[in-house]
Amino acid sequence: MSTAIRIVQGRFGRLELLSMDTALALHARGQLHLLLPVAGAGGAVDVRGQRYPLAPGQAVLMNAWEPHAYRPPAGQQRQLLLALYAEPGWLAAAGLPPAVRWGRACVALPPGLRVLAERLATLMAQHEGMDEAALQAGLAVLLETLLAHQPLPQGHAGFGVVRRACDARIRKAIDYLRSHVGAELDMDTVAAEACLSRAHFFKLFRQSMHLTPALYVNALRIDAAIAGLGAGGRALRQLSDDLGFNAQSHFSRFFREHCGVSPSQYRQAVERLPACDVAAAQRAPVAHVPAGADWRAAR
Repeated sequence: MSTAIRIVQGRFGRLELLSMDTALALHARGQLHLLLPVAGAGGAVDVRGQRYPLAPGQAVLMNAWEPHAYRPPAGQQRQLLLALYAEPGWLAAAGLPPAVRWGRACVALPPGLRVLAERLATLMAQHEGMDEAALQAGLAVLLETLLAHQPLPQGHAGFGVVRRACDARIRKAIDYLRSHVGAELDMDTVAAEACLSRAHFFKLFRQSMHLTPALYVNALRIDAAIAGLGAGGRALRQLSDDLGFNAQSHFSRFFREHCGVSPSQYRQAVERLPACDVAAAQRAPVAHVPAGADWRAAR
């Protein structure tokens, strides 16, 4: 079974150190996402209709709401991965393009970034204390350097739901879906909310968001589950009920299929940095690099 070694949540989003040996279902996330192999080889990610190997010295990059699926190494081998989910509001605060979209799904890491990724993985594995200002600075360097080695394609849609889903009817449907996370949804009702027939709704949703409504709903439920597990305070049964699952076992299976670990194991591995506030990440500036935290040396 895959294991979450450590998960850190902050204003930047989420950084995870994972030991993976099980496949993940096709899924999407609302954040800019990248996977960095730390140790082991043989795993891969299916994205954009192609399988990209998770090999040492490479990164696999996924845009917000871009469907992808993890494939583990053969023979029950494990692979150690560093996974970053960068919140769109934080990107703007960090001085990075908030509408950034990767032009390529797989890139070779410059030598300096390999060093930076190894530093991050070591800090995560040793469970050392994290200074959020220094961590944000390091992650900003990581993304900024990757962008410098991958010019942005022209004419791409912006980051986030409203910019991506330019059709007003799909925006209305998305608002409805986001306000009914955990409710038993009937897509005929959702289509009616958007003043569309079911068939036209599905077609227009895929054209606007580049994924199906079902994948989008699953992403909303996973995001809500991750937020709930990180915040603590609610029993797993209550969280399962709030997300609309008939039984806690169904919730646990769904979570494992999309995150690789059980909800209880995820909760044990996660820690929230003191400044962790997703809403504040939309507003607050990113702290400057403190003395002694020279992440830029890893360029």
